[in-house]
Amino acid sequence: MPVELAATYAQRQLKETWVDAVKQPRATTALTFSARVRDVIAALKVGDVASYSEVAAWAGHPGAARAVGRILATSEGLPWWRVVNAAGRLTPGHEHTQARHLASENVAVHANRVVGFARARRRGSQRT
Repeated sequence: MPVELAATYAQRQLKETWVDAVKQPRATTALTFSARVRDVIAALKVGDVASYSEVAAWAGHPGAARAVGRILATSEGLPWWRVVNAAGRLTPGHEHTQARHLASENVAVHANRVVGFARARRRGSQRT
């Protein structure tokens, strides 16, 4: 997800989350996080790859990477193959299917990892 799109999305969602948190019980806020995660993942374009932690941060909850994994495991119709761990490793038990999906989107995979994923993320974080 491009930085500008992520920033705009985060600003809109922050406002909505604050309103939800004030007006709604906590259970509804949790559902809102799930919806935001699904929106972020659905917005990933062909060839985009993100980490669970990036998705959690873009959805407004940095540090909730495991929750992103749970949401993906229980949601249907999302491009789950575009989400990997912070080191670029594919989802255990689903490596073959995930690699096939990524290859069809011209994403290079070698030894169950997205080629250059972690290195690209480190370079990106040094620019800030």
